[in-house]
Amino acid sequence: MSNNIYKKLKLASADARMVKKTEKKGGMNFNPLEHDAVQAVAMEALIKNELYPYCTYKDFTIEDDFVRTTCKMTIVDLDDPSSFIEIETHAIAKKDKYGSGNCMSYARKYAFLNALNLKTGMKDDEEEAKDMEDGYNAKPFTTQLSKTVMKETKIDDIYIATQLDVIEQNKDNKNSTVLKSELENLKTRISKAGIWDAFFKSDNFKKFNALRIKHNNKRS
Repeated sequence: MSNNIYKKLKLASADARMVKKTEKKGGMNFNPLEHDAVQAVAMEALIKNELYPYCTYKDFTIEDDFVRTTCKMTIVDLDDPSSFIEIETHAIAKKDKYGSGNCMSYARKYAFLNALNLKTGMKDDEEEAKDMEDGYNAKPFTTQLSKTVMKETKIDDIYIATQLDVIEQNKDNKNSTVLKSELENLKTRISKAGIWDAFFKSDNFKKFNALRIKHNNKRS
């Protein structure tokens, strides 16, 4: 019998352990923690434990000279695709031609750090790095954290109907591009859960298709 998704995530956390920061660059007064380094460590540990993450972004806002966004990372159990964990992180970046990309990268980086509770430092070895920490360190993996930050959801008719209602009501006044993305994400989850055939024959599919047509015909 395979481990449940929380046990797998705990094993992935133990495998990943920490991410090494890079040397100071230019006029920096700190050692940067690069997105690519975090992603490389996290992806290796997650894939090893039959977990796969993907991200969607929402709530893009521009305030003064800054861009803000929220990253929702979904980590799927490849042995049971109907089981997944969602983690949300927020980020802010300077408003320039790289602002949106930087903002998304920051949010994704911290989603990986929170998901695996990664330590960071200037040395490769976790023990040697303990006395040299000068930046982010995630809290140890705890049951309380999994309850407050992460949630596991089973895909069924009730879940699908609820998600479709949220998209239809659109209380947050999201534009059609965002709503189309949410519909596609829902479609992906249904497919990965292996219930597409049953969904296709249900009333939920009729509503899903109507919403997809509606927002495909709208401009953002």
